[in-house]
Amino acid sequence: MPHIAHLLSSMLQVLTERIDEINRQEYIFLLRQLST
Repeated sequence: MPHIAHLLSSMLQVLTERIDEINRQEYIFLLRQLST
């Protein structure tokens, strides 16, 4: 379904924009918290 693929790509775009706003180290810290 192309609609879902488009939705996911747009969501990824928003996420990357949000990540740019957040401090890189904070993001890495959050990833470590989620991975455990």
